[in-house]
Amino acid sequence: MRGQYVVTSWKRYPRAILGTAERELIAWFASNAQAGETWLDIGAHCGYTALALCNFVGREGRVFAFEPVLTTVGHLSGTKTANGADQLCVVPFGLGDPDELERHEIRPVRGMASARAYQTDEGALEYIFVARLDAIWKSVSGGDEKLSGIKLDVGMQTTSALRGMAGLLKQHRPKLVLEVPTAGDLEPMLQTLEDLGLDTAGDPVDGGSTSNLSVGKSYAFSWRGAV
Repeated sequence: MRGQYVVTSWKRYPRAILGTAERELIAWFASNAQAGETWLDIGAHCGYTALALCNFVGREGRVFAFEPVLTTVGHLSGTKTANGADQLCVVPFGLGDPDELERHEIRPVRGMASARAYQTDEGALEYIFVARLDAIWKSVSGGDEKLSGIKLDVGMQTTSALRGMAGLLKQHRPKLVLEVPTAGDLEPMLQTLEDLGLDTAGDPVDGGSTSNLSVGKSYAFSWRGAV
């Protein structure tokens, strides 16, 4: 990441400015994201991990960064522009499993539509829009629907996001790395992964427990029967 630019602030994401954030996850990207592939960064925030993915897929690849908080989308777009990352497509939606586009009122925390953001009474009120990936991917992808990998970090929305992309997941069987949500959301997430055909014994990416999934840690999940 040295020599690249991230549009953020010391208050929102100091480790991105220092270049010390997500080192283990980026190392996982280096081993799993290949030139020319298409990856999704869902919960992209200011674009730090999306930019890392751009480095690995190269100019011939594509990265779609989903971020619903519009003030943060501005930072994400600035990150794209500052680095000339033409392979990066910024998508200003959150992902879930609604039957049609939904609007939610939130108060973002550090520019994120996190679980805490839905509960706090502090900060400015914003609207975000949530869609089902299965319903919008053909349009968002410009008709080139191939899908190589997904990074998913959306807190308590993890299970609904997975359900809303079930068709694409089963069709393309992309590599999947996600941050484990809070304990109360863990069981539904694991059941959804099981139903989709993924092994629920995740491979720790950033130091989480190998015997039990650690909340707030990232894990890679493999498809059952994959060679």
